[in-house]
Amino acid sequence: MSLRAAAGKALFVFLCVILSISLVYLAAERVPQTYTASLEFGVASSDEKAKPDFLTEKNLLLSDEILLQVMRELNLLPASTSRFRSFDLGNAKTPITDSNLKTTIAAFRKGFGVVIDNEASLIKIIYTDRDSPTARKTLEVLFEKYRDWRQDSAPSDFDDRSIEADKEIAEKREIFLQSQQRILSLIEGDKNSSDALQSEKTALDAKISALKLRYGPKHPALIEALKQRSELDVKNTKQVETGQVLQLKKKLEVDFKNLDEAMRKSVMLEQQKSTIPSAIKILPMGDVIVQNSNRYLPHKIAAASLLAFMLALIYLQIRSRSNFGNADNIKSILGFDSIATIPGLDGNGELPMPSGEMAEKLKVLRQELKLLSSEKPIKLITVTSTDQGECVTALVAGLGRLSARSGENVIIIDADLRRPDLQQALPQNSARNLVDYLSGQARIEDIIYKTDVSGVHVIYGTAVPNTALDLISSEKMKTLLQSLREVYDLTLLAAPSSEAGPDARILSQIGDRTLYCLNTGKTSRKQAINGLSGFNKTATSVVLIQN
Repeated sequence: MSLRAAAGKALFVFLCVILSISLVYLAAERVPQTYTASLEFGVASSDEKAKPDFLTEKNLLLSDEILLQVMRELNLLPASTSRFRSFDLGNAKTPITDSNLKTTIAAFRKGFGVVIDNEASLIKIIYTDRDSPTARKTLEVLFEKYRDWRQDSAPSDFDDRSIEADKEIAEKREIFLQSQQRILSLIEGDKNSSDALQSEKTALDAKISALKLRYGPKHPALIEALKQRSELDVKNTKQVETGQVLQLKKKLEVDFKNLDEAMRKSVMLEQQKSTIPSAIKILPMGDVIVQNSNRYLPHKIAAASLLAFMLALIYLQIRSRSNFGNADNIKSILGFDSIATIPGLDGNGELPMPSGEMAEKLKVLRQELKLLSSEKPIKLITVTSTDQGECVTALVAGLGRLSARSGENVIIIDADLRRPDLQQALPQNSARNLVDYLSGQARIEDIIYKTDVSGVHVIYGTAVPNTALDLISSEKMKTLLQSLREVYDLTLLAAPSSEAGPDARILSQIGDRTLYCLNTGKTSRKQAINGLSGFNKTATSVVLIQN
């Protein structure tokens, strides 16, 4: 691999890593900051031989009943829950049936997480919030409610009996309040009757006073009025002391006694429950720790960088498999021999004299061609490629110049009459070209230019795409090449790409050897296989261009 190719791949990987770091950082900046509170504590069984059921403890920590107590402590409950009585909210065994309340608790639960370490008998609870004090307070309250319930917990028999006692208290209280309300209603009705009786007594008192002024004590009218007044007093006494009021008073006393017994029963159960040791021991391991979620940003950036680095390498590996990174597998894939690997060729603009590693590789290529000419001299070489821009012109110019500098008589021909570019690589003042000769408008000596500093001779071409194939396959072209082969030690033809047409294959049948250029960063394996179809395997060699 050339230094230029390696530098390009390194730059690609570097840019991928920088881009991934930038994306992660920008994403982290746009996400609101969150704080994660964590608390770790140990759980042990009062029975040293037994081990706590950590799944049960996890379910208890995040149970509706425990979370409801936490929300109640933090004033997070909606106003509608005020209708719940204290004993409905205070016991973790009490089922919650309100659907809206369960939805609220489920949303609250999403902020929590529980991590269990069975080996160390540790439980870690986590809560995430956008406010640091809120995250800390929430976790502290949750642990407090869980620990209080666990410390107060007793066998399930006590829990069931406590629930039944609470329900009995509620029922007895309701009955007592109903009896009390009935007495109040009856007394209110009796009060109205008493007011009417009092009015009647007042009227009789006024009548008796008037009769006493007019008559003596034995007057029949006065005696009758006194009799009526006495009957009203007897009637009022009976109304107050008899009837439903007395019955309701007795029932109220019984209901109060039942309520008192139920409350005493509940108190006794709680006293018994407190004397029984808890089956689970909670062992606090420290205070609540609150950390900013952005503390993981360096880790995220490092992970993104590593991932981008690996993906970039995988991409380059896949790409290299679809192209030709080296000459090792060319023979097995294409069926053609690879004769050389040339680094640093560039076909854009004027080409300087080859130097350094590229010059050494071109010299090796020339020696390989001489070794192949042991049976038949290789003097006429066609150079082509799969597609335009794969350094065919650069290879022809470099090889021709070095060969000329070494003392050989060399001529280069731009035989690409579709898209010629030799004029850019080796610029000279040229008025005549190959097309002029093949069309009969110029002589052979008119189109050969000999002013290159290396001593190489050049025949330029011009673009005639409509007639290019006819001119290349003409007898005059064959005669020209055979003549030049006799005169020059080395004749190099810069042919069109195989995808441009059959021109290169026609020229390869005339020449002694064909060099097929494959660009490591451009030519795919499929393109190479298609492009090489139709070329003679024994007379064609592959040259790998690394740039």
